[in-house]
Amino acid sequence: MTSPATFGLSKSERLYLRDEINTVFGEGKAFVIYPLRVVYRLGSEHRAAYSSMLVSVAKKRFKRAVKRNRAKRLVREAYRLNKHLLNDALQERQIYATIAFMVVSNELPDFRTVERAMQKSLIRIAGNIPSSALKSE
Repeated sequence: MTSPATFGLSKSERLYLRDEINTVFGEGKAFVIYPLRVVYRLGSEHRAAYSSMLVSVAKKRFKRAVKRNRAKRLVREAYRLNKHLLNDALQERQIYATIAFMVVSNELPDFRTVERAMQKSLIRIAGNIPSSALKSE
């Protein structure tokens, strides 16, 4: 189990650069675990954090900013509490991940639903990490 200090969500763990975001959506793999659509990209380029993420909620689905912000907050919290499921596997193989989470539900999901979807998503991404990581690069 990870130490309590690793349960934060620092700036290095947030995906905010336009080039990196375009790379994730352009070259990444995607799947849906309701209420989340997940787009991720695995790479060997060194970063400050093993995984970085962003959350997107479409204005089409939630008209009010209050609900969009609430949905983003739920996803960020679920990621923060469960990121160890992915980071341990990434650290073992020296692989770095960039992940985009999008809420596809038309109604505001409850935290349990989001957390279950987040756990399944992170386990699925961890399962797709190549076992023979390129450590020599």
